[in-house]
Amino acid sequence: MKTIIIGICIGRIILIASVFIDQIPKFYRKRNCQGIYWRRRYPNIPKEEIKKFLQIFIDAFAFKEKHRCKFKPEDKVMDIYNALYPNKFLSADGMELEEFAMDLKTEYNVDLGKIWNEEITFGQIFEEVLKEKSPTISIHPTPHPRGG
Repeated sequence: MKTIIIGICIGRIILIASVFIDQIPKFYRKRNCQGIYWRRRYPNIPKEEIKKFLQIFIDAFAFKEKHRCKFKPEDKVMDIYNALYPNKFLSADGMELEEFAMDLKTEYNVDLGKIWNEEITFGQIFEEVLKEKSPTISIHPTPHPRGG
């Protein structure tokens, strides 16, 4: 009985601590809003659609909503993941990538497993979302000025 109570207490402490710990990697946390890069690359897509997509990502990774705009289309998902879990052998992840994949499937019917590679960017995933939403439209994102 004492073991169960101690376990519950530890669980509550971890939950409370996670609310106050800003988990987003420092590199991204220090950025200003990256919305301009999304608007440049997808000038005809409403910003609400971009925000919705990014919200799915930050929800899966349990980042605070204030960090939704810290990511740009050229950012690689695995760069963020690897910044959170730098040592694959000593870290147990929170299954964020799996949650992100499930949420993309639920919300947009996009199968992340079919398009996944270690170099995939938010922009590439977002383009799959756009294709799924409107398969008849041709997506021609504005290229990033530096080839991104």
